[in-house]
Amino acid sequence: MANLWADTPDYYGTTQIPLIWTNITAMVVSSNNGRRTSTNALAFNALPSDVSKTLAPGDATIGVAFGIKFTTAATARRNFFMIGDATVVHLTMSQQLDGTILWRLGGSLLTDNGTTIGATTWAPSIGVYYHFSILATINNTTGALSFKVNGSEQLNGGSGYTNIDTQNGGTAGWTRFGFARDGATPNQYICDFVVNDGTSAVNNGHPGDCAVLVNIPNAVNGGNTGFTPNGGTFHGDRVREIPLDDDTTYNASTASGQRDTYVFPSLALASGTIKSVINRMALKLSEAGAATAVGVMRDISGATNYDSTVVHSPSDASYTYFDDLREQDPATSSAWTVAGVNDTELGVKRAA
Repeated sequence: MANLWADTPDYYGTTQIPLIWTNITAMVVSSNNGRRTSTNALAFNALPSDVSKTLAPGDATIGVAFGIKFTTAATARRNFFMIGDATVVHLTMSQQLDGTILWRLGGSLLTDNGTTIGATTWAPSIGVYYHFSILATINNTTGALSFKVNGSEQLNGGSGYTNIDTQNGGTAGWTRFGFARDGATPNQYICDFVVNDGTSAVNNGHPGDCAVLVNIPNAVNGGNTGFTPNGGTFHGDRVREIPLDDDTTYNASTASGQRDTYVFPSLALASGTIKSVINRMALKLSEAGAATAVGVMRDISGATNYDSTVVHSPSDASYTYFDDLREQDPATSSAWTVAGVNDTELGVKRAA
């Protein structure tokens, strides 16, 4: 697998940010400030503000892309983006006072430090969304760094950097990336996050200009109704809230082997390249003890369930998001198509 994670804030509110991100400080969800019509974005509410995400890549390469809009000019050169491992920061990005983008080895978020690697000649306009795509390999001698804006390489005269030092101590690899508010006054909106590693024949380079489409179940029953709604008769109605409402609406399982799958609206796309489909489940135990769950994708036409092999262990303390990410349609063992997504229900199975 190369596509590791994708997200955009369309389906959650400020109180849900800790369910998705780690190291959260003064982050908010800004309504209708995403790149697309009626989409949300993460915003920085104060100084200092930061947010990060920890993942489990299979190699030392990271491809991370996102939409970003700068709302005011920089008044200080503080780092607003970083790539690191569990203990150190390897790479940082800041906006210089002339607006150009500077990349450095080391440093940390919200500081003006690190060893300069290179800078762009391009500078963003205020109030305009851009698509940033970064492809980096973390290594002391064979490291690489490419930075594209709207598909065009911005570093080293358009060639990017290869065989450079991108490892600031620690390990030759990465496990996290993060954002912070840049400078003394500016704010940024960020959305449409897509993250790859380099371990597969597909989705292993620059993610490209991707839109992350959030789909919420219809208020109907799918092909599996093994769980019990806490009210009403329609299982989809219990899990279609934005944002997550915890114990107000839910479906519950009482025995292993039960499945619950949900019908989703058709994608608002006639065609397109689909990198992956993520079944993001919000799970919680109803009491202390142990139970496990797996994601389920159901082929509607074939009436066949495809259980994930990734086992999740929810907690009795609070709801947690668990992902079942698949780069291929399990019904065809091929890349997803719009028709294939529209012919799929998503849900959950109590494994034990």
